[in-house]
Amino acid sequence: MPKPTASTNYNDVISKAGRLYQPTRFEFYIPELPLLIHRSLGANEFRRDFQFSLENVFFPGRNISSEPIKIAGPVDEIPYEATYSGDLDMTVRVSGDFKEKNVFETWQDIIINQRTQNLNYPDNYRCRAIIEALNLQNEKIYEIALTEVWPKSVGRISVGQGLFNSVATMQIQLAFRRYYVTYADDTRYIGDPI
Repeated sequence: MPKPTASTNYNDVISKAGRLYQPTRFEFYIPELPLLIHRSLGANEFRRDFQFSLENVFFPGRNISSEPIKIAGPVDEIPYEATYSGDLDMTVRVSGDFKEKNVFETWQDIIINQRTQNLNYPDNYRCRAIIEALNLQNEKIYEIALTEVWPKSVGRISVGQGLFNSVATMQIQLAFRRYYVTYADDTRYIGDPI
């Protein structure tokens, strides 16, 4: 009798599980913070500190919108544009000097002046952001660049007497226009990584 092709060997299962991606291995950074923020703090210092503060972020998704068209026979779906999965939501731990809140609120002040309510020119506040997936050896295995990023929402920070053993967190929502895959294993990714 032939042996089944599906393997149920415990060692095979364990070796395959060892090749799964661990979601704690990532890096997120904003290499081109607007100029006014660069003046108040060093970009490398903020990148290092923010990576420690960042509790979670996600790799966004992408869809293709389509329109049904019926000419003759069954209905056909015709793609017409790429759409992205909304804003980039992050949970950030707040440091003792509120640096994270100050940076993103300063960025929002660059977008809309708090006193005059004047809106700034988009090139002065939009920039790129990078998300990298890393392996266990801290080597980059996948990277995307988000374009035209700006802080849409800086969330509240809960405080209270009953939160003595807690770490304060806040939600940050970044708007972006699109993203591109900028690094992937060449043997698997056949798109245009630019």
